[in-house]
Order: sequence, then C-alpha cells, then structure tokens
Amino acid sequence: MPVFEPEIIIAGFAAVAAWIAALFAFRSYRVSKRALELAELQNDSLRSNISAYLADSFRAYNSALREGKYIFSIAYANKSEASDSITEISLETFYVNSKDRVGHLISAHEENAEKWLSGGAKPASLPIVIQPRSSVTGWFVFGIPPIAEGSKRVEKYRVVARNANGEEVSVESYILREMKYEEIS
Repeated sequence: MPVFEPEIIIAGFAAVAAWIAALFAFRSYRVSKRALELAELQNDSLRSNISAYLADSFRAYNSALREGKYIFSIAYANKSEASDSITEISLETFYVNSKDRVGHLISAHEENAEKWLSGGAKPASLPIVIQPRSSVTGWFVFGIPPIAEGSKRVEKYRVVARNANGEEVSVESYILREMKYEEIS
C-alpha cells in the first residue's frame, strides 16, 4: 500500500485551494464588470436632461423574404425646464462570433419601416422634440445585420439616443421576444 508523503498531501490541498480561489476571482470579476456597466449607465443618465425607459422590445422576422427587424418601444422624458430634442437614434448590437470574440455593430433607425408595425403604429420621425417636464414614446425599427444573424449569440442590444448637444442616453435589452411577421393585406 503506497504511503503518501506529507509534502504531496499539502501540495494537493494547495492546488485545490488555488483552483477554488481562481473560480471565485473569475466570478467576482464578472459581477464587478456588470456593476461597473450599471454605474456608468446611471452616471450617463444623470448628466443628460433626457431619461429613457424601455417599454417593449422584440424581433420580427419574415421567413419568406428572409429579412428581419429589431423593434423597440422607448419612452423618453425631458427632466429640464427647457425643450430638448433627440436628433439621432442608433442600435448597438454586441454579439459573439465563431471565434468567441465580441463584435459590435451599429445600425441606424429606419423611419420608413411602417410595414413592420401593426395597429396603425408608425416608426418615430427624427428629430423628436420633447417639451419641458414631459415625455414622448415612440417605436424604433432597426435592420438586423447579417453578421449578427450568423453569430453564436447576442450579448446585448443597446439603443442610444443623442440630442443636439451630443449628450447621450441609452437603454439596454438582453433578450428580445420573437414575433413572426405576417403581411396584412
């Protein structure tokens, strides 16, 4: 029967403890990274006169045309005593490619994509003027970049609005509901 020397037993326990410490460090890194992102978003929202609230988000796909859109309903509120306007809206899609690297795509809002919305809803027209101490809700439609369709997964969607002064406000979505597009005739 083999007899283990104390040095081997101690080295084994030390190796196990090192692996456990590495796992906890990795988990702490991920949690702190997410906390930093949330703190940055909160800080950005405090600097801007406009705040944003994501009311709904989904992905509509027309299998016949092999075309789809990302659609977001967002409420923008003006916190100031003066009128403000949103002059630019874009969608940032963060995706993981086949080499496990995170890619970043930017898409512009499509103001002429009425056919993707139902019930008389229309995509928002820019610029969006927001009166003092009031809010405006609109539908924002973005094309699905082909490279994001072929990716392993999408990490997050971030809709960024900019006013005339270049101040930004954003909302994030980590998952989109799937909707099947049906042509209404």
